[in-house]
Amino acid sequence: FEAYHRSQSRMGFPTLMMAVDSVVLLLFVLLQPELFHDPVTAMLVYTGSNTFGAVLLLIGTMRHMRRVNTSRVRISRKAVRELLVESWPLALFLLLNALHMSIDTIYLKLFHGEVAVGNFNAALRIMTPLGVYATIIAISMAPYFARASVDLNDEQRARTKRLFSLSIKTLLVGAVLLAVLGVMNTRLVLDIALQGKFTGAYIPMVLLFIAFIPKTVNVFLVEVNNARGQLARNTRLAAIMAVVSVVLGPLLIPSHAATGAAIARSLAVVAGLVYTTLSIRSDIRIPMTGILLKCAGILVTFVALRWALDGLHPILSNLVAFTVAAAEIFAFRVFSASEMQQWKLQFASMLGRAS
Repeated sequence: FEAYHRSQSRMGFPTLMMAVDSVVLLLFVLLQPELFHDPVTAMLVYTGSNTFGAVLLLIGTMRHMRRVNTSRVRISRKAVRELLVESWPLALFLLLNALHMSIDTIYLKLFHGEVAVGNFNAALRIMTPLGVYATIIAISMAPYFARASVDLNDEQRARTKRLFSLSIKTLLVGAVLLAVLGVMNTRLVLDIALQGKFTGAYIPMVLLFIAFIPKTVNVFLVEVNNARGQLARNTRLAAIMAVVSVVLGPLLIPSHAATGAAIARSLAVVAGLVYTTLSIRSDIRIPMTGILLKCAGILVTFVALRWALDGLHPILSNLVAFTVAAAEIFAFRVFSASEMQQWKLQFASMLGRAS
């Protein structure tokens, strides 16, 4: 149903539902961590957190389909064949991505047992809801990338480059802030969410927070490729990450347990990032040195302030560090005036205030 809204360039409602579902799941993780001790209960909570948005998305989709569809839908063999031909790269991507996401747990159970599996998955599950950040940005821009892939005139190319630059800047700045906030507060998050259990999750979670930056870019570029009809690139990305995870797992996990699993997954994500950035450069070229240096400055500022104020209450020290780092976004002029205006238009469109 979300795919239908994408095809109609109506991403505001699906984006809002995705954000609501992820926030609900994160609240359950933080406020009721005991629910995740049992896998059946954990799956019920995960399913329940997505049910509200799914029902609303279904209702909204059916209403819109009745308004825009003027002819009866008929299923034919030709249409089914065309669907299978067009969708096989996506199906293969999903299978390979599932292998990448699950092989480390299999290796941990094979070489170490349930304790190592618990430590790794405890860190992983706290990280999971953050993944919606890249997806929200990507799908809010997806209709523009899709139209640009169809109408490849000079004006559309220039517009695509501007939107891509704006999206990458937003992704990197937000990912750096979330990652450094997580790394500097991993112990606090584990104490609140897991209440002293799964103490071996500390280092894996730090590594996963660091890997959140390249993972965010990968998620965004996957959505860009989907919008532009370049599904084969995503399949190759998933294949690279799956191969790296499968090969590195037996080398790192037997001696380093959950930490080895986190290292293997992080290196797989970095390998995927190398491929995605090289593949996208053939289509869209934007200067990256400036934004990377500014993100590095923001990161250093946050870390320095957080360490300097370590004696204060964590909420206060984090608030001060985050406020100063956020102010640097404007001080460094990360976004131009036109880019700030573009994001205002995007948020207005997501809220249904503009087309």
